[in-house]
Amino acid sequence: MNSSSCESDETSALKSICKFTAASEGTSSPQSQMFTPNTSDMITMSVADIDVEYVISLMKEHLNIMKELTIIHINNDYLTFQKRFCYLVTCHKKLMNNSENFYHDLFLIDLKEHQKSFVKTCLDDFYMTGQDYIKNIDIDDLMKHLTNYINKSNEYFKPS
Repeated sequence: MNSSSCESDETSALKSICKFTAASEGTSSPQSQMFTPNTSDMITMSVADIDVEYVISLMKEHLNIMKELTIIHINNDYLTFQKRFCYLVTCHKKLMNNSENFYHDLFLIDLKEHQKSFVKTCLDDFYMTGQDYIKNIDIDDLMKHLTNYINKSNEYFKPS
């Protein structure tokens, strides 16, 4: 198989995906009818078709996870927030490599005003240790502290 036939296979793959996408999204393009491949189209489909479609779906999944990671809020329920955050991080780790700094920063950003003074105290204690190089605070440990803090607060304010 020569390189020009590979390029034409990739081009036909892209065209078939674009036709299908336009049809499913209801756009007003002239190719917006549902794409039904005939026998010759099926024969020209190749591994490139599958690769292109797979990459597009992975990118959509990655973007959806990133979007939710950046807009997630506590909404007066820290434990639900933490559970959802950890789930999204696990999903995102499957799509990325070596991303601990990213999750660390994202978690602290997502906390926003929740227990701000407590988190600031934890960060102050962490930075007072006089380390040789800067490393991230252990987010799992901070999550445990926040969970314990929430539980103690709930016990304190329980009606007797």
